[in-house]
Amino acid sequence: MQSDDPVLWSGLRSVLSKESLIVAALRTAPVVLAPAIVISNIIWAKVEFADRHPEKVSWETPSVSQTLVDTYVGEVFALWMLPTALLLVYAAYRVGQLHLSFLNSPAGSSSRGRLGPWWIVPLAFLFQIIAAAGMVLLSQYTSNINVALHLSGSYMLFLGHTISISMSGFVCYRLAQAQGSRPTCLNPRMNALRVVMAGMILSGALVYFVVYTIRNEPLPVAEPVVHSFIVNFEVALLVMFVGYLASFAHELFRYECARQAGMLQDTRMFSSSKP
Repeated sequence: MQSDDPVLWSGLRSVLSKESLIVAALRTAPVVLAPAIVISNIIWAKVEFADRHPEKVSWETPSVSQTLVDTYVGEVFALWMLPTALLLVYAAYRVGQLHLSFLNSPAGSSSRGRLGPWWIVPLAFLFQIIAAAGMVLLSQYTSNINVALHLSGSYMLFLGHTISISMSGFVCYRLAQAQGSRPTCLNPRMNALRVVMAGMILSGALVYFVVYTIRNEPLPVAEPVVHSFIVNFEVALLVMFVGYLASFAHELFRYECARQAGMLQDTRMFSSSKP
């Protein structure tokens, strides 16, 4: 099945009932909904904190963690992150199945030797679970409640997303290099774009980690400049983390439509045998 074949997908939509299209859309929705909730809550937390504490933002831009110190902001943010974490895990699971659907296809079977170990996909999913758990941990335990747990959640979030997306980017790279038929349901141009996105996220995360680690050391730039870089780059990384996941939305919808039409079998993430 060619992901960029308009005739195929036009025919697929014509044979699906309205109910089947709705089911496919609902199963795809978390891939877009979870990133939207995360980004909107980050923006809301910063705006709400600025409204409630104008004297604090007048001289320094607060980080996301600093905005959660406000009781009201922290409680609302933590409440939203609970269902969002579940949506992220579900979305990551479906994206993993999308990758594995190619490995189960005839083209994937002939290309498997060039694609690398199949278990990278479920391993990337496990790291997404760690990231989601970290998001819940840091929001439930803000720095004014328990600094150690809050920092642990932050590291889980950033490391989990970075490692998972790097693994997914590697899979996308090997899929793009695979000869023969194009990956099932995956658009080649989006696949190539995600390779670039994964590289940017990995590089950005490394830069952020280095700057964050040496922020208290004597540096050739002023401390406010370093703080501003960390705060703004943190938000950029968080947006890129969830944006990478959202990039699969259209292809995942096609995958779900193909499943509804009986053209594809659902793929188990963890199996006792290799795909």
